[in-house]
Amino acid sequence: MHKVAKASGFAASTVSMVLSGKADDVGIRPATQLKIMQVAEELGYVPQKKAKDLFFGKSDSIGLVVHILAPFILPLVRDLIREARSNNLEITPYITNGDPAMEEYYLDLMRDGRVDAAITLASIDGSIERYRKYSNPPYNLKLLHYGGRLHSELHSISHNSIKVGRLAARHLVDIGCRSFGFLGGYNELPAVKGFTDYLRACNQAEPQVFFSKSPLPNIEQKVELARKFIRSGSIPEGVLAYNDSQAAILLAELSRNGIKVPDDVAVIGCDNIEICGCTYPQLSSIDLNNALIAKTAIKMIRKIIEGSINETVQVEVPISLVIRESSQR
Repeated sequence: MHKVAKASGFAASTVSMVLSGKADDVGIRPATQLKIMQVAEELGYVPQKKAKDLFFGKSDSIGLVVHILAPFILPLVRDLIREARSNNLEITPYITNGDPAMEEYYLDLMRDGRVDAAITLASIDGSIERYRKYSNPPYNLKLLHYGGRLHSELHSISHNSIKVGRLAARHLVDIGCRSFGFLGGYNELPAVKGFTDYLRACNQAEPQVFFSKSPLPNIEQKVELARKFIRSGSIPEGVLAYNDSQAAILLAELSRNGIKVPDDVAVIGCDNIEICGCTYPQLSSIDLNNALIAKTAIKMIRKIIEGSINETVQVEVPISLVIRESSQR
């Protein structure tokens, strides 16, 4: 700013008023404003964002708390970034690697004004208590949660996880499967409940359920789970996997063991990521509607920042089953 003042011949205080957009308020002549702006452009002047943030009391940045950059979460992150940019907002990611202490650290860090609000993707041990703590006095961090309705006091956007299981079970029953399995995820998963409840309502056999030992399994752990599933004995005719990554690994392991998909086993994944069109056979999957989630989330977060939401808002986004070769009979 001092370089602009020296090159333009005007006082630093005058330059400051022009570059901060306050020139008209203090009566600086248009010709003076034009001269200063031309010099600033020639010198490549860019105002320091943190200084501007303090002046206006906003950062135009949204924090994004992510526990793991897994294949199933990346498309949603990409859509959130794209939608935020179209609304003149920035996304700043905070990756916890599934560590509750890191989640607490980032939530506390974001209170200093570096972000206007934060979106939390999914949850880990203790997340509910942490989100409640930091969204209330004295912290007052503006939060929007995606991944399920955690608490009546929290703004949230979610899909119906129980419906995930129901959609898959209905399709597997409709194509003639008589035995069923669920692969991946963790205990008390809503999708398992929806899957099991639908099968019971249709008087079908109880599904075999194989959960992951780790809440955030790596590729090696997913491969071992798929092999354990195959070695368990009688392989179900219809399988729902926790996500597309686990489903794709299962397809590969079934092929290695000479088990045909979908003739012997029909397989459905969840998330409908790009890999579904690249597997052999192409993978059927539950589409969670990432584009609409991102659009709705950014719209909601803007209202939360503006303070125009007086009551807790909880939005459910519709989902659908995309049928491909892995479950076509």
